[in-house]
Amino acid sequence: LAAACDAVAIVVVDAAQIEGVLAGEGDDAGLLAGLRPGAPVLVCSTIGPDDAQRFAARIAAAGALALDAPVSGGPARAVDG
Repeated sequence: LAAACDAVAIVVVDAAQIEGVLAGEGDDAGLLAGLRPGAPVLVCSTIGPDDAQRFAARIAAAGALALDAPVSGGPARAVDG
């Protein structure tokens, strides 16, 4: 599916679920296996900065562009990282 998309938004609860989307589980190869070069990947979960940087590096290594774009957690959690 990723190969057919110009952009991807990952909207899940936490870092563990993002990992599942990126790497896949079982017979599912995961998002990283099919990303288009240069495709933007919006990571919309409120996660810690270490996880955001780790996922951004993996997405970049796959040739895509990672954008940390959390949509939950509120201003206080965003300030705390």
